Amino acid sequence: MGLNKLLQNAKTVNADLSAFHAPDKKWKNYYYEDEKQNLLFLVPSYLFYGIIVVDLDWARTATFKTKDGVTHMFKDHMWSMSSTKRKTSYPKTTVIDRSATCGKRTILLNSLVSGHLFQEDTPDHKDRYAADHRNGDRCDNRRINVSWGTIKENNDNRYPYDQSIPKVKYPCKIWW
Repeated sequence: MGLNKLLQNAKTVNADLSAFHAPDKKWKNYYYEDEKQNLLFLVPSYLFYGIIVVDLDWARTATFKTKDGVTHMFKDHMWSMSSTKRKTSYPKTTVIDRSATCGKRTILLNSLVSGHLFQEDTPDHKDRYAADHRNGDRCDNRRINVSWGTIKENNDNRYPYDQSIPKVKYPCKIWW
C-alpha cells in the first residue's frame, strides 16, 4: 500500500499517521519507533483498521526458526491481519517453509512473542494451547500482554480482562 493511499484511508477514519515512517531497510511496514515507551508501532499491510504494537527491543533482535531449519528475523517480514474482521483478526506473516505441504507457513505474531511458534513446542500435547492477550487487544503484542496457556485457561480469563497491563500511548488517534 502506497503512502498516499494509506494516508487517504487514515483520513477517512480521522487518524493522523504523519508520525509514521515509510517501509525501509529497518521495517517492512509503515512504522513508528517510540524509544521512551520502548514500543514499535506497525501499520498492517493491506487491511487498515489497527496498529500492531510490539516491544521495540524484542522486535529489533527477534528471530524464529521454521520447521525446515531456516532462521528468520522478525524485521524481515511484512505483517498484515489474518482477516477483515477486527474482532477476530490477528497480526500474521507468511514465510517460506519447505517442510510445509504448500511450501509456506503462516506465522501468528502472538505465538511468536509468547515463544511457542508451533503446537509441538507446548509441554503437553493432549491439551490444545494458544496465546492469550491478557488485556483483550489482539493488536497489542507486548511481552507483558501475551501469555501461553490451554484453550480453557484462555477462555477463563476472557472477561474481565487484566486491568494491571499498562495502557499503550499511541503516536496517533486510534479509531476503533
